[in-house]
Amino acid sequence: MDINRKLIALCLAISLIPVSTVGVVGVVEMQQIGSAAETQSAIHMEQQVTGELNNTVSARQAGIQNVLDARRVDTRSLAASSPIQNYQAARNGQWRLVQEQSREQLGHTALQMRSTVETTKQTILENEYDGRAWEDLSATEQRRVEDQIERILVGTSGNGTTASGTATEMFHPGYIGNTGYAYVVDKDSNIVMHHSLADGFNLQDDAGLTVFADVESTIETDEAVRSGETWGIAEYNWEDTTQEGNPVEEKFVAYTYDEDLDWVLAPSVYYYELQTTAQESAKDRINDSFESYLQTRSVSVNAEERRAYDEIILTTETGQGVVRTDRAGETVETTSVSDQSYADEPWFTASTELDEGEVYVGDVHAHDGKRVVYLASPVYQNGQFAGTVALRFDFDILAALTNDVTVGESGYLSIVNQDGAILSHPNASVVDAGSKITDESYAGGLATIAQNSITTGDDGLDTYATTDSDGTENTYYVGYAPLQFGNKQLSLLATVPEEDVTAPAAALGASLRQKTASARNIFIGLILVAGLVVTGVGYRGAQYFSEPIVKLRDQATELAAGRFDQTTPIEATDDELGELVVAFESMRENLRQQVTELRTVSQELGDGNLDQDIRTDLPGEFGAIMTDLEDGIERIRQSLVEVHGVADEFAEISNETASSAEEIESASQATAESVEEIAHGAAQQTEQLQSASSEMNTLSATIEEVAASADGVVKTANEASSLADQGREQAAEATEEISAIETEAVAAVEQVEGLEERMAEINDIVQLITDITEQTNLLALNASIEAARAGDVGKGFAVVANEIKQLANEVEDATEDVEALISEVQADTGATVNDMQAMRERVQSGTETIEGAIEMFDDIADASERAEYGVREISDSTESQAASTEEVVAMVDEVSSVSEEMTSQASNVSAATEEQTASINEVARNVQTVSASAQSLQELVDEFDVGAATGTDGTTAGTSGAAAAAESSNEGVGREESTTPTLD
Repeated sequence: MDINRKLIALCLAISLIPVSTVGVVGVVEMQQIGSAAETQSAIHMEQQVTGELNNTVSARQAGIQNVLDARRVDTRSLAASSPIQNYQAARNGQWRLVQEQSREQLGHTALQMRSTVETTKQTILENEYDGRAWEDLSATEQRRVEDQIERILVGTSGNGTTASGTATEMFHPGYIGNTGYAYVVDKDSNIVMHHSLADGFNLQDDAGLTVFADVESTIETDEAVRSGETWGIAEYNWEDTTQEGNPVEEKFVAYTYDEDLDWVLAPSVYYYELQTTAQESAKDRINDSFESYLQTRSVSVNAEERRAYDEIILTTETGQGVVRTDRAGETVETTSVSDQSYADEPWFTASTELDEGEVYVGDVHAHDGKRVVYLASPVYQNGQFAGTVALRFDFDILAALTNDVTVGESGYLSIVNQDGAILSHPNASVVDAGSKITDESYAGGLATIAQNSITTGDDGLDTYATTDSDGTENTYYVGYAPLQFGNKQLSLLATVPEEDVTAPAAALGASLRQKTASARNIFIGLILVAGLVVTGVGYRGAQYFSEPIVKLRDQATELAAGRFDQTTPIEATDDELGELVVAFESMRENLRQQVTELRTVSQELGDGNLDQDIRTDLPGEFGAIMTDLEDGIERIRQSLVEVHGVADEFAEISNETASSAEEIESASQATAESVEEIAHGAAQQTEQLQSASSEMNTLSATIEEVAASADGVVKTANEASSLADQGREQAAEATEEISAIETEAVAAVEQVEGLEERMAEINDIVQLITDITEQTNLLALNASIEAARAGDVGKGFAVVANEIKQLANEVEDATEDVEALISEVQADTGATVNDMQAMRERVQSGTETIEGAIEMFDDIADASERAEYGVREISDSTESQAASTEEVVAMVDEVSSVSEEMTSQASNVSAATEEQTASINEVARNVQTVSASAQSLQELVDEFDVGAATGTDGTTAGTSGAAAAAESSNEGVGREESTTPTLD
């Protein structure tokens, strides 16, 4: 079977088999993919819906929990509020504890704020970041969480607050006292959350509140504050713009720290708002505080503010009423209920068992057409139970927060208590009927989940089924999460019918099946069309490839037989086959040209012609072979030319060497004559140096005599200087003694003056005692008057007052005696000080006289030292001259010796020069012999004939001139140098 049939069969096999296989596999896989997509889509849709269900529960749980936490904080804060604590303190006469209690109240508010922030943060991390820890978040993610916390708490992550925040009311004036409120800054005092100041406003730099530098320092050094376990207190003075005239009042901040967020949580209030001076004033402030609570404490429900409470009651420790504030519509009224007892109320009974700061939450019940619940917290004074504060909370607010929320398509939210009783439900009749999710007749399968998980405070997601009265079974998804409300355990439920979860998945599956069937039919049709097209194209392609290949085979066979005269062209299109044909024809032409050129070169070499042009422009290896051949012939020619050049250079160098040897011989003779003259001059110099040495020895002896005389003068000057030093030392010792006396005198004066100051201080104390005595007399007088007013009851107190007055008189007499004694001591002290001052002046005069004598001794000693120094310089100079003279003599002797030695060496040099001249003469004779040999070599090389060589400049050199041949070799372009070949 020829190549044409093979190519047709191969193209059909390659095309049809894969297409058929892919078609069958594709159809099967498409059906499987459609089925898998339907299944996965159903799973994904279910996960998405259930995930949204969980997110809804978690998000609503955080918001509702914040509302419940705020109610608990309201109750606890009100019980520990300054008006109530002041009232209790006023009742007991213990106002000194009011300030401490005020700080504690605000501190608990700061801790509760931190707890709210942490709860919100953890909820966000659980719902949106898969429960990752704060430190595992990136900086961008942490900033995003911070913004979310701000939006949840105050309704915005920007400046100010909005009503939609779950804790907005905490950040507005009136939350604490009349004007107090909370705010959040970072550790550098920059505003983070504030009802009026912009974010980034710096309380230190922009408002001058330097007290926040102490806040930052405390956070850095106090581990308990930094970790949020306790609070710190900062106090400062600030204008109160709510009072007439804007008086400056003392204000304080209780703060704690959240390290993750770098937030300082700081509720603040004026002291005066939390302190009073009388019981009635405290009572008035309780009224104001209660009314403020009813008017300002609200919860945002669908952008509408709803009042949280409609009644607040304060009782004594026995349950007797003190005041009650209630609200009817927009009207708030406070009345005294001192004649009413609440001892039997459940909230009072329960609060008597609570510790300070704990909150009791009662049962939800109906009142005036709405559902309410009482919250109560005990009031403690000095660790003792002193009463109860109870607030009536509008529980319908929680119902409104859940009833208006739709989960999925038709799901809903509800709230149940720890017994499973439904407290809020979109269907009010369910709540009114007292339905419980623990009742299987009502809740079906939910009852089991409620008993095992929901009422125990767990969170999770489950499914359950119920059966209608007609026997229809309905399946529901339920997500649940706990809500802590004081001592009550509540749970938030999100219930979604199964249809809301499965219906979208079923619709998506039907759509996928329909699209899969349509795609399968289209795919099968495309496979059939592709099979027909591939069959026709394969047949035509086989013919296209086979025809040029057959022609190439025929002409390649001719070339293999050595026949290069085949010139029949091969037709081929402009593609890879065409390029193959062109390349074959080029190869054939190159082979033909190379064979022709090799035949020509071999003929020229056979004739002995080295000067010929070889064609080297053939492509690839063809051209490389011809180039190597041309280079080989050129190297043979150049080697012969280089031999001529070397012979010429050798002859020239030999001649130059002979000339140089003659010049060296002449120079050696001149050097010998110069050395003889140097030897004669050195002998004369030696005689002159010996005469100078004799004169210098005489001068050295004279100088030594002068030095001996100078040594005597130096000894005399030393004795005078020594005597002056002894006199100066004795005078210095006298000065030291007098200085010691002066120091002691000064100390004595200071001690006496100090005694005088102490006496003055004692006199001041005596005066103070006198003033106290007078005040005591005055108090005793007032006490006597009050005792007289009291009648018989005050007689005992009058006796005590009289005794106090007598004691004050005796103290007054004693202080007068002490004053007189102090006056005498002060007079004696003054005289002693004057005497000591006079003695000090005389000591100073004696010191100055001795210091003058010391200066005279110093002058004598200085003069002696200068004389000694001058004589010593003369002696040193003389000795130096003597030494220098001796050195000159030694140097002259040494120069004389050197001169004699130079004379001897010059003679030796002269002899060596004569020997060198004889050696040079011998070298000159040898050089002449070498020159004769070089001439013989040149004549021998001239006998060779290397033909003509053309230089790059176009000149021609004959074969008989060696220098011209060398020049031609040096000017050749593109030729490599090689070693000269051996000529036989």
